[in-house]
Amino acid sequence: DTAKAAAHRAGTASSSGHQMLPHRMRIAQIPLNLVESGPAFPFVYDPEADEQITTGIAAEMNDIYLMTNRPFNAIPPEGIGAGDWGRHNSFFKLVDKTPTSPELAYLSHALHAALTGCQEKLVFDDEDVPTQEKMQVLALAITSAIQGVGTTLVGARTEEYVDDAIKVLNYPKMSEEIAIYAMHAFEVALATISPDYAKLKRSHQLDKVDEMMEQEMEQMEKEGYLQDDEEVVMDIYDPVTGEKLHPLPKADRNASNANGKAGPRN
Repeated sequence: DTAKAAAHRAGTASSSGHQMLPHRMRIAQIPLNLVESGPAFPFVYDPEADEQITTGIAAEMNDIYLMTNRPFNAIPPEGIGAGDWGRHNSFFKLVDKTPTSPELAYLSHALHAALTGCQEKLVFDDEDVPTQEKMQVLALAITSAIQGVGTTLVGARTEEYVDDAIKVLNYPKMSEEIAIYAMHAFEVALATISPDYAKLKRSHQLDKVDEMMEQEMEQMEKEGYLQDDEEVVMDIYDPVTGEKLHPLPKADRNASNANGKAGPRN
């Protein structure tokens, strides 16, 4: 009741609590970088939908101006310890530096290779892809190319970072297709460095799908479409390899989460 009353006062719901009224939100700010790339990918799984919805698209649909931050500083990904990225740093810095860690060198190579592949195959109409630029330039160019992003907050505090940002402004805007391809290549490289990261990605994806399936089955039972001995099965895909997966049995998933490892798939 308290939540409904608060929503009503904010102008987001009617007194009945069901009919949604126009919201008052105008600006949203979220992190977006090569590691925390979730907002660039679909977050609504609907096999019947013509187009999957991303955070940026959802913002556009609701007239919300989207600002992103931390293009160079990522929270260390799950499955990879913060110590793997350097001592005394709470963020994984997506910048080329000397000396560099083997992990960062590998990720930088994977990113450049992906962009070079786009350029060589001419998949995207002779677009001038900045394949030889530093990682921080590419990171900013990629994240600012995502649909729905209106402003990218850089927080440049040195002349070097300002120069990098100016380089991005002088380049033609990168196509979103290339940006998404590069982000996916970076995610695959992360999974290569840490198999635990890949397992966690799969486990989290399966948890979300399992929750959605339960809701769908409950609705089908209410409407009389599902009998007691029937089972709903949806095709889902590994977010790292693209391999078709099926949801884990709950018992297996709970056990695997307790151990910090992914259990066997059906």
